[in-house]
Amino acid sequence: MALCRLSARAAPRGGAMRRRVEPLDLLPPASRIVLLIHGYNNTQASAAISYDDFLAKSGIESSGRFPVVCPFFWPGDKSWGPAAGLSYPLEIKPAREAGALLAAFLDTFPVPGGWPLDVYVVCHSLGSRVALEL
Repeated sequence: MALCRLSARAAPRGGAMRRRVEPLDLLPPASRIVLLIHGYNNTQASAAISYDDFLAKSGIESSGRFPVVCPFFWPGDKSWGPAAGLSYPLEIKPAREAGALLAAFLDTFPVPGGWPLDVYVVCHSLGSRVALEL
């Protein structure tokens, strides 16, 4: 299994969004991927820890069913310190934008033989809105 982290974040914390999704690892061709989408108020570091924990416990890596797993980092947090939790209503727009950017990126995903890309999505909390917009 290959791990290909994807990011729409302009910075590891805070709400800035890139103009497009960037792969943080080598992007291998595949016809089937698992896309992991974190929820609200996660910095890139906290989301990475959650993704690692999920992968360690889920068995996806050892199943052999999914050649590529793509943890996706999107800016659903604010640098407001202890008050960051209050920004939830403001994160709907970034979730929608992140979903649109992710859809545009997946349209260019290298699929062998020109087959359609099968995408399995595992998301949490506001990450579900990202998936809905996808």
